[in-house]
Amino acid sequence: MGKLERATIYVLKQDGATGTKTDAESTIEVCFNPKEYALDKAVAWDSEKAFADAPQPEFTKPSAMSLSVTLQFDTYEERVSVREKYVKYIEALSMMRKQPTKAPSKNDKKNYSPPVILFVWGRFTFKGVVESLSQKYTMFLADGTPVRAECGLKIRNVIDLENGDDKNNKTQSQAAAATKSYPVQAKDRLDSIAAEQLGDASRWIEIAVLNDIDDPLTDIKGRTLQIPSS
Repeated sequence: MGKLERATIYVLKQDGATGTKTDAESTIEVCFNPKEYALDKAVAWDSEKAFADAPQPEFTKPSAMSLSVTLQFDTYEERVSVREKYVKYIEALSMMRKQPTKAPSKNDKKNYSPPVILFVWGRFTFKGVVESLSQKYTMFLADGTPVRAECGLKIRNVIDLENGDDKNNKTQSQAAAATKSYPVQAKDRLDSIAAEQLGDASRWIEIAVLNDIDDPLTDIKGRTLQIPSS
């Protein structure tokens, strides 16, 4: 049996890159995979001004898709606070990066806003910002230390045109200095490329982000990908 693939949340930097595997504030690995997740998208329609039982609907505006998932964390065996080890990092995803000391400018609002994150479970990925978060603690040590928690997370899909999803020439040239080119072979997959080139199949997400690949099932045949140099 292969290794169980853990669901992971990557906190994206402002240049669209992911954090390191050892940085708890940049990479959050859940203790137990969710038993389910839900995707929701509303489509706004308005009926035209017509006197009829079934008037022709008119599309008004698009809305973002959202991902709802419940994540579970447990530290009972370690006898440490589940909030300190895991939940506080989930909570930080819903908080501003900095607290402004004056009336925030437009640039402040952008820089201080909660981070864009990437939820990854196997080959499923979802990029967005936290729309809501609920925390429920269900097990405690004798001194009241919480050791089991459930976090209900709702993520709203976003496309970052400046940084990640519409890379400009400046971003591409900066990335090129720390990457190398790899011509995709016929049987290559992102995880197999990561395993061969980086020595760790789980680093496929870095290749995906670097090459603006939102769907890991995207056909990459014939492409030349940028691979992290280390």
